[in-house]
Formats: sequence, C-alpha cells, structure tokens
Amino acid sequence: MSFLFKRKDFGFWYIGYYDESGKMKKISTNEKLKTRADLVHDNFKKKKNRNITPDILYLKDVQDIVFNFIKNNYVPGTLLIYRNAIKNLDSQFGYKPIKSITLIDIEEYKSRRLKTISPVTLNIELRTIKAFFNYCVKFNLLSENQLSKISQIRIQEKKLLTFSAEEINLIIGNIRHQKMKLIVTIAAYTGLRLNEILHLKYSRMNLQEKTIEIINSGKFTTKTKKNRIIPVPNTLLIELSSLFSYNDTPLLIDPDNYIFSAEGITPYDKSYITRKFKSVLRKLNLNEDLHFHCLRHTYFSNLSRLNVPVNYIKELAGHSSIKTTEIYLHNFRQDLNNFVQGFKY
Repeated sequence: MSFLFKRKDFGFWYIGYYDESGKMKKISTNEKLKTRADLVHDNFKKKKNRNITPDILYLKDVQDIVFNFIKNNYVPGTLLIYRNAIKNLDSQFGYKPIKSITLIDIEEYKSRRLKTISPVTLNIELRTIKAFFNYCVKFNLLSENQLSKISQIRIQEKKLLTFSAEEINLIIGNIRHQKMKLIVTIAAYTGLRLNEILHLKYSRMNLQEKTIEIINSGKFTTKTKKNRIIPVPNTLLIELSSLFSYNDTPLLIDPDNYIFSAEGITPYDKSYITRKFKSVLRKLNLNEDLHFHCLRHTYFSNLSRLNVPVNYIKELAGHSSIKTTEIYLHNFRQDLNNFVQGFKY
C-alpha cells in the first residue's frame, strides 16, 4: 500500500510505502502541485501492481504513462511528434530495457534515420527522445537520464526566407477569392500562424479596439497554449471591416461562426489553403522555396527592422522562448552589416 504526503519543511509531495520487511520508505514525486503528484503516484502504483522493476522496463511499458502526460499538458501536434519518435526508437531498440539504451545506440539510430529523413527532422526526433527520457526520470521510471547528452546533427544555418514589400502586394493583388485574399492579408499584417487564422471567429475581432484575440477553445489551442491579443494595423482594419458590413450596411453575423469556413461551422482545411497559396506563387514565378509560413517570417523580420524590442516581438509571435524570436534579429543584423560596409574616417 502506498500513500501521498507532504513534509512541512519541503514543498514537494512524497510517496510513502512499506517494503517487504515492513519498513516505511519514501520517494519524492518532484512535484509541488497535488494534481501532478497524483499522476506520479498513479504511475508508481501501476508499476508496483505489475511487479515491474526499472531494470526490466521497456519502451512499451512506459510510453503510455508519458504520452498521457503530454496529452494533458500540450497541444495534439506535440503528442503526435512524441508518438512517432518513440515508435521509430522502439522499432530499433524495443528489445532492450530503457535503462540499457545508450548514447552509442543513439549514434547508430542517427545513422539509420539519416538514410530516410532530413537532419532537421532527425534533430526534432532527438530532442523528443531526450525529453521522453527526462519524463521517465520525472515519473520515477528511470533513476537518471542516460541520454541527457544526446548530440544534435550540425546543420548549416539557412537564410530566413521572407517576401519583399513588392512581392506581398503582388501576391495579394493576384488573389481573386476574397476570403483567400483576406487570409493572406491577415498573415502579412499580423504574423499569425495559418492555423490561428483559420480558427478565428467573428467574436474575436474588435475593430473598435483595433485588436484580434487569439483564444484557446475546446476545438483549438495555440502552439504554446497561451492566449494573446494582436494589434491590427490601419491597412488591415479597412479589409476586416468588410466582414461586418457591405456598402455601410451592417451584416447579420453569428459571432460564434468561423470567419474562414464555408458554413461557419468547420474551418477551411489548412493543407488546402497552403496548396492554393503555393499555386499563386508559382503563377507569379516567385522563389520555389517560399511558402505560406514565410508571411509570418516577413512580418516579424520587418518589426525587427523597425527597432521593435525583441521581447515585444516574442509576445506578438506567441513564442515560449526568446531564442526562437532571435531568428528575426539575424535578418536585422544582416541589414546592419550592409549599412556599415561603407563606413570610414
């Protein structure tokens, strides 16, 4: 039998249990919140009931425990990344207890995976595997993460792909479908992700305050699960006003309807929009490497050039780490390099 308790002099919850000799022992859950400590306790009880010891735990024994945590705390896309990464790892080393999977095994894993996937994709898998083993430690499934020193594949830094002002205007001017045009315009003037745009409802538009609300809901969560309010430039404000009136006559609109939807109930498919956008780029003979997400890069790179503080850009972009935001400073530094080339005394 096991139970949870909290020591007065510490903030963490502990699991108390009695060994075969009747002596009480304790294990820290490393959690200060009771709800999270309950999850660790549940995993502990499951392991004890199955008489499983850490030395013989396999990936198949622990993956559901970690996946359940990811499912409860992150967006669905993150869970998919974890499932795919551990599935691939299990296909090569599923016969070994997780405690016996070594850094040498991971180097072998890298060599095999690089034959079928890109270095960028492999680095995502490696980060996910490292995080997965960290969770195993967190939930007392491992005593330590022997894969904590996984090395990433070195990748040559690529130039951030952005559109010029002329290209933005050319693209918008060559889109005939009005809602498709508005999707592209919103992306170019706010830096919102496509999925965020497609899940916009009329109620999220506040034209008087000149803002757009990005709010988590039952069917949609932001990448970082954080809500945010996006300022709307005057140029975009004029375009958005067409959603609510026609020839100065207010339109009857259900505020809970999705804006970019055939019937207001189901948003347009993301892949459909990206394909349509790509067809416009090809029609205009633009760089084949450009894609919809480059609109986001363009917006925040331009904010950087306007000397908007990086922490402001971070909040607008909805980044969880400022390191992600700093990719837009790189473009700014390139501009600085160009400016100083002719400097002399």
